[in-house]
Amino acid sequence: MKSIHLTIIATLVASTLILLWHQSGLQEAKRPAELIPVRIADTGTSPPGLLLTIAKQRGFFEAEGLRAVITTEFGHGKANIAAVLRGDADFATASEVPVMRAGLNGLDLCVIATIGKGDRHMAVVARRDHGIATLADLANKTLGVTVGSNAEYFFDRLLPANAKLSNPVRKVHTLPKDMVKTLARGDVDAVVSWFPAWKHAQDELGDNALVFHGSGVYSVYFNLISSVELVKRNPEMVKRMLRAFIRAERYVADHQQQAKATFMTQFHLNAAVTDEVFANYTLRIWLGQEFLIALESQAKWAMDSGITKQTQMPNYLNLVHLNALEQVSPEAVSIIH
Repeated sequence: MKSIHLTIIATLVASTLILLWHQSGLQEAKRPAELIPVRIADTGTSPPGLLLTIAKQRGFFEAEGLRAVITTEFGHGKANIAAVLRGDADFATASEVPVMRAGLNGLDLCVIATIGKGDRHMAVVARRDHGIATLADLANKTLGVTVGSNAEYFFDRLLPANAKLSNPVRKVHTLPKDMVKTLARGDVDAVVSWFPAWKHAQDELGDNALVFHGSGVYSVYFNLISSVELVKRNPEMVKRMLRAFIRAERYVADHQQQAKATFMTQFHLNAAVTDEVFANYTLRIWLGQEFLIALESQAKWAMDSGITKQTQMPNYLNLVHLNALEQVSPEAVSIIH
């Protein structure tokens, strides 16, 4: 009788242990996989990069198994790319001009996708009280410009297309963060910069501001960039990044008003300005032939202007990583290769 009781107790203990082990296994199986950390160096100030903000806010990185840490400490595209190349970030955002200059300098980087395009992104803001009423009045005036930037490229294309100057413009190298105060103090007669800097300069001057955009002169291409090493070492991470951005692209397409609200908040705009400016930007993920054409056009400008000592046109196709986007969204690739 005693042995029967012991057998029953042993059976119950064993059953309990098996049940606990089974439940533990189920809990382990249901436990979500640990998110993969990715470091993204962003400018934080460029409207065509809005998909990054939306992907972060809407949890699209987490949905693709990534824990995105976004930093704006490097400040601009060239510095973001440098951070990636030295290993301080996994991905960077930058316009096409730092990519163009990286190609001229022989740097090994990978453009994974264009994530946004902007028309009327640039503008010249001039002071009326300095005798400026037309672009031609900039002759012999001083212009605040970030030398070597896409703003300078825009200006150098704007003038020949719209005005004939009797004398050249004197360019004064001005950092983006100093544009508004430099113009407001009257240290320069005009500035050229990108949105929202030119808008802040216009608002600061009020009725004294004269703004020149130039139709069809320049479009900015804003890009997601990584290093050759990371792309080779972790192709799955690259594809997850792209899928997160594509989720954000679809969200914008389906929720225009919410996307506008995010745009308005990020750039501290009112509703009227948001409606006016938001339409200037295309927010989607793609790699197009027009991007390569823009790089070559800007490289020629850099060589002709003496910004670079290079005289050979790089093959910019070597800087574009097509494979990941072709696998994730083949219809988004139109580059001839």
